[in-house]
Amino acid sequence: MRTVRSGDEALARWRIQPAVWAGRMLAAFIAVVAAIAFVNGGADNWRRLVTELVLAGVLVAAAEGTRRGSRAAAIGLLLALAGLKYVLWLFAGIPVVNGILIWAPASLAFASGIWGTFSLAAARREAEDR
Repeated sequence: MRTVRSGDEALARWRIQPAVWAGRMLAAFIAVVAAIAFVNGGADNWRRLVTELVLAGVLVAAAEGTRRGSRAAAIGLLLALAGLKYVLWLFAGIPVVNGILIWAPASLAFASGIWGTFSLAAARREAEDR
């Protein structure tokens, strides 16, 4: 039964990988945009820079937690993206559909990560029962 377990774990980890990479790429994108805004806007944008760099760090931490199989981190990635879109709509007036080419694939990748972390937990539980 070792082959079945390792196959289930491999499938779960395969489902997790898109979420990890999407989280890393989104964090890098946010950090680059923050740096560009800081350089172009001058020292007045330092609060925005710090806020966005903290957000990028949280995304990287959640992506690494997801890579390790944390279900809470995987759910946190999707909630962070949804929360970011909501805050941008509420406070900045940016329509929710802006950036659909970034947030739609990222949402699907994060959903895949959630599926993978739950599958990984089930495979580990099943392996312990044997």
